[in-house]
Amino acid sequence: MKKIFSVLLFVLLTNLVYAQTKLIRGVVVDEKGLSLISTTVTEQDNPKNIVITDANGAFNIRIGEKSTVLIISSIGYVKKVITIGNQPLKVVLQEDNSNLNEIVVVGFTAQKKITNAGATSTISGKELRQSPSASFQNALAGRVPGLFQQQTSGQPGADAANIYIRGISTYTGASNRPLVIVDDVEFPYEQLSQLSSNEIESVSLLKDASSTAIYGIKGANGVIAITTRRGTATAPRITLRTDFGLQMPTIKRKPLGAFDALTLLKEQEANEGRDPNLTYPGLVTDQALERFRLGDDPFRYPSVKWYDEVMRNSAIQQSNNIDISGGNQNLKYFVALGNTFQNGILKEIEK
Repeated sequence: MKKIFSVLLFVLLTNLVYAQTKLIRGVVVDEKGLSLISTTVTEQDNPKNIVITDANGAFNIRIGEKSTVLIISSIGYVKKVITIGNQPLKVVLQEDNSNLNEIVVVGFTAQKKITNAGATSTISGKELRQSPSASFQNALAGRVPGLFQQQTSGQPGADAANIYIRGISTYTGASNRPLVIVDDVEFPYEQLSQLSSNEIESVSLLKDASSTAIYGIKGANGVIAITTRRGTATAPRITLRTDFGLQMPTIKRKPLGAFDALTLLKEQEANEGRDPNLTYPGLVTDQALERFRLGDDPFRYPSVKWYDEVMRNSAIQQSNNIDISGGNQNLKYFVALGNTFQNGILKEIEK
């Protein structure tokens, strides 16, 4: 009777939870009717309730019963606030034309974005410097549409993400790399992480055939055109910039202590019909387990928290940059000097 009552109570509580929410379905497209992938859909009354559109631009979001407003946003498009009506919803986002006067580097020329018919994206160095990132590639994350990044290492000084424009087309990593152009000169992709955001004026991404045609086959995977900062005909100007940040693990695991781990291992061996004392001699007897639990003999019965022994709670990241610029009509100069310190969350091992 108690089991039946518990099941009925669980069903009633489940129905009560779902009765307090409602499921909203819809699709997000652009002005041409094309599906918008990875568009963010947020419940206005609960900003933590967020979903992303799939490959067809569709989304399903469960919101509060009294919620009536959704916020739709996507990189390169104007954010839209909609009131929920008949379902399924169809949301049309307009392209963000507020930056059409930006200068885009196309080939070996520069032109306004409004006059450029190719698929390009531009980000200014000022925007990049808003992210206190140790590498230039990581500072681009989430700021440019059509840019895919894959970070394969967290090692300090070697954590720069690999950059791909409009996805990966082949299985070999080197064949997917975009062409890098710095001030109209080809730049080695492997040295891209050596560039500092403090030295960059703007970054243009050329993504389609019409924009990259001038570079030939080298531009088949897209082109990253970087323009560095230059001096101006003004009095000498000295700028000092310091960034400080902390890096912390996204998830901090809590492993079992020696007593709990050995107790479970003992139960496992017994459940599988084996003698635990043969598998773990001297460790799973009642006396040994009690000593592990009390922790009064750490030399014979240690319980080491290895996660805390090898990992830090946070790692320091600091960047210092100083630049001097100025000049006159005949000579202009820009000189920059930077230093970056990045610690890791793994503790150093003393040899």
